[in-house]
Amino acid sequence: MNLRWAHSQQAPSGPEIFAAGLSPGMGKHCDLGHIVRPAADTDAVLELDLEVAPNTNSHIVQPGHYKLEIRTAAANSRTITRFIDINFTGKFFDEEARMFSDGLGLGIEKKM
Repeated sequence: MNLRWAHSQQAPSGPEIFAAGLSPGMGKHCDLGHIVRPAADTDAVLELDLEVAPNTNSHIVQPGHYKLEIRTAAANSRTITRFIDINFTGKFFDEEARMFSDGLGLGIEKKM
C-alpha cells in the first residue's frame, strides 16, 4: 500500500498519493509512520502512515524486529527497491534522541 507524502495537505478526496511531477535532482519525502504514546501499562505502537487505514489494523506495528520492503517508482525512472530494518522496542520516550536510541532503530539496505 502507498505511503503518504510528507507535508501534504489532506484533500476532501483523501491524501495525496501520486506526485504530479518531481524535478531531476530534487527530493520528495514520504512519511513512514509515527509512534503512538502508550496508555498506562501498555507498549507504544508504530502506526504506518498509509494512504488508508486498513480495517484489519495491519498498519499498527507491535514491538518487534521487522524488515519492510519499499519500492519507489516513476514514469521516467526504473523502480528502486530498498529494505528498511525496523527494531521497535515498544518503549516511548519524549526526547527524540532517546526515542531513536532506545525505542526505535532504523536501517536501510539495498535489495539482495
